[in-house]
Amino acid sequence: MDNDSVRQYLWRADFELGIPLIDDQHRVLVKMINEAQHRLSGDASAAELSEIVNGLLSYADYHFGTEERYAVEYGYDRAHCAAYEEHVGEHRAFARDVTDVARRLAAGEAIEAAGLLAFLQRWLTDHILEVDRRIGDFVGAQG
Repeated sequence: MDNDSVRQYLWRADFELGIPLIDDQHRVLVKMINEAQHRLSGDASAAELSEIVNGLLSYADYHFGTEERYAVEYGYDRAHCAAYEEHVGEHRAFARDVTDVARRLAAGEAIEAAGLLAFLQRWLTDHILEVDRRIGDFVGAQG
């Protein structure tokens, strides 16, 4: 993978939701994606790619649980039921997609690292700015 094929993933001010724990976990995800990019900048083995994918999946699952607990604790799930279900659905779809990548790697299939990293960056950016933002705004309005 060429270092220029995927740009370093930078934390942006508009990622801030105003929920310190979730913001901190988003920073960890950004850092993990950057570490993955660094580790994959040369010829990465299937085992290394698998380790990266499984680590990201594990942390993402932990993080999704945090977001979903906040949504329930602050009543977002009741006040915005359809949006909450969409949010949880996006979490489950992401987990399915990344689990599929892990399964394909375990089966010996080659995965293009640059494409995977671009997907992760795009997904996390869109999710934070569009879907997570709704919870952040709702929680912020609660005081």
